Amino acid sequence: MADTATVARPKSELETRGQIVIEFADDHNCWHMWPPVSESFRGRWLNANIPSQQKDQDGHIDAIGDIPGIRVGIDISRRRAIIFDALSLPEHADRLEKLTKVVKRVRNEDCKPNKPIVRENMTDTEIKSWLYWGRRKLMVNQAIEISGQWPTLEEIERLPGKTRIEYFNSSAKARKYREDPEINAA
Repeated sequence: MADTATVARPKSELETRGQIVIEFADDHNCWHMWPPVSESFRGRWLNANIPSQQKDQDGHIDAIGDIPGIRVGIDISRRRAIIFDALSLPEHADRLEKLTKVVKRVRNEDCKPNKPIVRENMTDTEIKSWLYWGRRKLMVNQAIEISGQWPTLEEIERLPGKTRIEYFNSSAKARKYREDPEINAA
């Protein structure tokens, strides 16, 4: 079945928004699974989220300070998505330098930002699925909006393509897309 990525149609309001960006973040300094690429990524690290009794005696955790999480950006009109480390941005250069010194001193390891993951020429289904998972992360307070306004579920549902909801279950009975009917196990 062909995806609608090559079908000409007028641009929607969503397609004129430019790049929209979220950052993985929660109240527990967690790593977050991003189903569209089947990988986990570092969420925002805030020292304020660490109970005082769990902080180290040497003050290494306090020395690191707050660390931005991994970000997901999507530009619908360019059919492009990127997963990137906010530590690689110029505005976080001082934070990266401080983090590198602490990690080198404590673990004798280099600390470098994650390499970006870029997806170009995305299909309608890929775009819709990435937007869906971003909205889900925002809804359960596992991400925050950094720039632009992430579409609502209703806006995402109106987009062409399907919404991939299952990336991990290879069973023939697994429901892969939201639009697919439920498959009975019997």
